Amino acid sequence: MMAPTGIPGPVDIIKCCCFVLYLLGLVVVWPIARLIVSNTTVELPYSVMYPCSTPYAMLTNDATIHLPGPFAAVLKPYNTTLSTDGVDGAGRPIRVNIGAATFPSMSLKHGDNAVDFTTGVALADTKSLLESFILPMFVDNKTVKLYIDVPDLSLDVFGLFPVPKLQMHKVLTCRGTRTTAPKEIPDEYCHPADASATALLEEANEIMQQMVSRRLQPSAKDQYQGYEMKCGLDGDSEADCIWSRNACIR
Repeated sequence: MMAPTGIPGPVDIIKCCCFVLYLLGLVVVWPIARLIVSNTTVELPYSVMYPCSTPYAMLTNDATIHLPGPFAAVLKPYNTTLSTDGVDGAGRPIRVNIGAATFPSMSLKHGDNAVDFTTGVALADTKSLLESFILPMFVDNKTVKLYIDVPDLSLDVFGLFPVPKLQMHKVLTCRGTRTTAPKEIPDEYCHPADASATALLEEANEIMQQMVSRRLQPSAKDQYQGYEMKCGLDGDSEADCIWSRNACIR
């Protein structure tokens, strides 16, 4: 028997009740999920960046993610911004954008999780990647900061209860360990479907070859050489930072 026109049927009522229950549950779970994401730790004991001859790179990670709290979670694929410290033309500290990447879905249990994955990075600027991130580690033997920012993170608690609109900010300290032998990078990383115009690709390739050949003296296939690094927890807290020009000033 069908419900009269304009009057919700049993299925509609059930859906409405389920949605209301979900919203009530979200009010309770969302603050807990945000706290757990905030206290989740990320380490990259093995990470390799393979810059391409295009404004892209391949990033291979063996990550360790510690998930606090009482429950497991499934992180849906999320867009990540990678940045590091740098200086502007006047020598003032600024945050330098390295690029953006999409990290894959991750099923995390309570406690330590080994998560290995490879992803493509759309470089914001090849010159910035080299000058502010790679060269300080592999030429000057310095440690550098790696900022990982996720503006819109969604996860499923217990793999069932979706919690949207979370944010994640992590700070790692990276040091270079070695350079790898040249290798051919799959086209899906160096030549994605939305690749930039030919002029931009040629400019990025020219910058890469000029800077790396001058500073690192790599092989003939330097654009496919990997830069292996180790990124661990940063010991400095940002709680006392005063942010100026996107930089943390203490």
